[in-house]
Amino acid sequence: MKEWWQHPKDMRGVLNLVRKDHSVEMITRFLWPVANDYYSKLNPIFLYQIHDLGLFSYAPNWLLRDGLVGLLWFFKKNPKPPPKWKSCLLVHSSLVRYVPPLWRKFVGSYRLKTQVSSCLERRCLLLTGLVTEAFCSLESLNVQIEKIAAHLDSAGKRKKKVFSFLLVKPNVLGGDECSQFVCEYLLKIQKVFGPEISPINWNQWLRLESFQEFDIVDFNDYTVCADSFLYHYALSLRGALFAESPRRQDLDFDVGEYQSLSPYHGLEVCYEIPKEKWPEYPSETFIENKKYRKIGINRSSVNEQRVFPWSRSFVNWTQTL
Repeated sequence: MKEWWQHPKDMRGVLNLVRKDHSVEMITRFLWPVANDYYSKLNPIFLYQIHDLGLFSYAPNWLLRDGLVGLLWFFKKNPKPPPKWKSCLLVHSSLVRYVPPLWRKFVGSYRLKTQVSSCLERRCLLLTGLVTEAFCSLESLNVQIEKIAAHLDSAGKRKKKVFSFLLVKPNVLGGDECSQFVCEYLLKIQKVFGPEISPINWNQWLRLESFQEFDIVDFNDYTVCADSFLYHYALSLRGALFAESPRRQDLDFDVGEYQSLSPYHGLEVCYEIPKEKWPEYPSETFIENKKYRKIGINRSSVNEQRVFPWSRSFVNWTQTL
């Protein structure tokens, strides 16, 4: 059941009209494989892929896979919709509170939905993610693994066999050295799950015919990506989401329309969020805020490793929200 993502044919073909940009290729390579394409009529994209807002008019709906930083960066550059804007931008349910009021008329929400439940019979736990501060900070990792450990203890699942698909990426935000971050990251995981973690590589991942024995954990704080291909791939082959609390509080919307991505999982979509359901917009993110305006759009040249268009100061600021 792998064909569902191998032959995408949807309105994202409009990306072929976009001028080839080396920075886009750099970001895509950095986010591989979590940013890999998958098929959906909701047209999943990252905002860094489209610089011309006019291209959004080619389809009525666009699912934004971006995390918090990419989302705020887009709204910083585009504080209000252009005239005659009609398309609906679908934002992950945990990030909708950061949508500015002027955009909310054109924004819906989505969240992952699986038809397969995490159960006691599953013998294995699979840890996934990118080992880099841009994808999951040490603080966020601490919170997630503590919740996982507590859940394992309460459910009597500590004897699960643990596998890992964790890809080390360069430090593109500046700050601590990559080697130091990787060491601390892996030590925190080993402290909770023990030394007997079996790593798998990309080829082994693709050769797995089924994830039926796996509960899947995504170490991700939704800084740069809120919609991981790894999750979709594993769930399409009967994997199960591990029962854990979301990184940010999800929007409490009524049951939305279900969009199937495979026989075993899909997306629950709310195309139009009722006015009373919108959470309060945090005042710190108003475009008019002086602190917000001071964070420039141009990339700093101090760190040549940086692949994202935003600066470290911008990322630091978003983490305070």
